[in-house]
Amino acid sequence: MKFIDALTNVIRDEKNSTTIELEEWCDALNLSYTWDEIDTKKMDAHLKAYWVFPWYCTDQYVGWAAIYLDDELVGSSFQSGRKMPLSITFLNFEAANKVEAFIKSCETEQREKNYDILTEKDLYGEIHDFETLEFSGQILGDEGFYNGKKVKIIDKFHKDFISQKLKIKFEDGKTKIIDTSDLQIPLRVKGIE
Repeated sequence: MKFIDALTNVIRDEKNSTTIELEEWCDALNLSYTWDEIDTKKMDAHLKAYWVFPWYCTDQYVGWAAIYLDDELVGSSFQSGRKMPLSITFLNFEAANKVEAFIKSCETEQREKNYDILTEKDLYGEIHDFETLEFSGQILGDEGFYNGKKVKIIDKFHKDFISQKLKIKFEDGKTKIIDTSDLQIPLRVKGIE
């Protein structure tokens, strides 16, 4: 017998059915859902798995199963042991896409997308043209401002990765050692110099 024949001719009744958990579907399709975000009754009514060859492992059934979506074969699952992962394989890309679209169609209305959205306050709030850093090793460039004067960093004292000192050079050639946090670093935005 060919594998496809076993999947196609599996006994499809409730006594021979098994459940594939939402988490396992999410793993197989790279989705992210929790049980309260999916109408599981709808999902269970349309997406079914039937044992081709089950066996008992400690306290649960494991083995091979055929997977059907609305009475159409879409794939198979296999689990070798109770503590082993369940793997789901699809007949083809079309079958995988059908299952994915179906699971997405089971989303409940409460599902909220977890995007971070900038608020009006974030977008239109004032920010400084300059920032400061604590350690010299954090600084990427070699220019900044000290007491309102443009300076060039000539030594970050890299021998000590957590140095909080910088040696700067003013436009007139004078040098000075300062605390790293006293250097104002301009944002990388047009019009700030």
